[in-house]
Amino acid sequence: MTSDDPPTETLDRIDRLALTRRILRDDAVPSETLARAVGSPAVDHAERIERARTSLGMVTGFHPERLESLRSIVDEMSGAAADDAADLLEGLVALQATLVNRTEVAVSDTDLLRFATRRLAGTPTVWKRAYPDIDRVSVAGVSMLTATLEDFLRTVGRQTSVDVSLYLRNGTGPAIVDQLSRQSVTFEPGVDVS
Repeated sequence: MTSDDPPTETLDRIDRLALTRRILRDDAVPSETLARAVGSPAVDHAERIERARTSLGMVTGFHPERLESLRSIVDEMSGAAADDAADLLEGLVALQATLVNRTEVAVSDTDLLRFATRRLAGTPTVWKRAYPDIDRVSVAGVSMLTATLEDFLRTVGRQTSVDVSLYLRNGTGPAIVDQLSRQSVTFEPGVDVS
């Protein structure tokens, strides 16, 4: 995918899992690294690996600076747990990059949102052209604010005249408010390892 040729489709879960299995079967990287963390052969653990890749994306958005922060935590660990965590992290990052490079469509809805965030951050006028009459973006009922969604909402708030409204649940809302109220590191939103 190029910035001139934006994706509008995504792999569904079944196709993404099939592609993940092919990569784990055919590519030494990330297969060997992941096998050290989850067992060999890695392809036998494809569903577990895909869940871990999705979870890593939720927390980091595969943003290089967030991944580096996670690496620094892993570096402070010791023993087998540190080795497994490092192998898992590096294997999942390599898998994400390989998935992105192997398909003409976005790997997931989350990847599509990262692309949109990058596009909006780089070309704010794209929003007005696409959504000339929208004056509010509302997000309701989220129990977790993923890194990618947070980046998108912050970018909409910074780059457009659109109001961003969050309607949070009683149980998880206070934690999300705390997350949003902390000073956020400003970096290139939507950038990922691919």
